[in-house]
Amino acid sequence: MKLVTHTNGNEENTKENVHFAVLDMSNVMSVDTSGIVMLEELHRELVSQSIQLTIANPRLRVINKMKTAKCFDKLGKGWIFLTIGDAVDACLSLKIADPSSTNC
Repeated sequence: MKLVTHTNGNEENTKENVHFAVLDMSNVMSVDTSGIVMLEELHRELVSQSIQLTIANPRLRVINKMKTAKCFDKLGKGWIFLTIGDAVDACLSLKIADPSSTNC
């Protein structure tokens, strides 16, 4: 969380702000309760800074555990992608649709 807070604190020095964070979960084999809680905490922290958390490459076992914990409802079902490319494409499509409000 320090990195997120520290990065956000330096936003005034840059021309464009961060609006999306893509979390690559391809190396995550399984997730337990503490992992779900951490994801929810990360999501809350990013939302408080107007950054949308995007999850990419979750394995089937991780997807099933996140569904069971109703994590997708909290994070937003539209922000879970099977590939990093899909996540970036979604981000870029939002940028093209409204270039004044989002920057990837």
